[in-house]
Amino acid sequence: SKLWSMPYIGQYMKYSYELHLSEEDRIKLYSDKYQEILENKRVELELRAEKLQTEKKELEKLKIEMAEKEKELKIQKNRMQEKEKEIDTIKDRLNNRKDNIIKFAAVYSKMNEKAAAKAIEKIDSNIAAGILEEMEEKKIAKILEVLSEINVGKVKEITEIMTKRGSR
Repeated sequence: SKLWSMPYIGQYMKYSYELHLSEEDRIKLYSDKYQEILENKRVELELRAEKLQTEKKELEKLKIEMAEKEKELKIQKNRMQEKEKEIDTIKDRLNNRKDNIIKFAAVYSKMNEKAAAKAIEKIDSNIAAGILEEMEEKKIAKILEVLSEINVGKVKEITEIMTKRGSR
């Protein structure tokens, strides 16, 4: 009873018990012990197999999620490349527009003030402001003076645009 559970005494009692058994009973006892050990191992292996199956399912789910994330990432990458192309196109347009404004500023600078003022009156105020910003201050003053005689509102618009941009 309690003696069986004590470390050394219990082992000795089990040993002496087993010595007094018949050969057939001893074989049955060992067979039962091995059967119990095998059953415990089988249960342990089944639990491991279940755990592996669960982990395998989780791994498959993660693989699917990862594949979806990769697809999303590719889509985002393509969108980003498209946006970069759009940005490059806009930059090119702005550079071309700036180049054109500089060219027209040179052309308008060579014109007399009346002709330049008449031409500026007919174009968009933002473009006119850009052209004037590229000119010398004396030339701007002369053109705006003539333009004020033709269209004071246009002078006001151009001045406001140039002021908001932080230009002269």
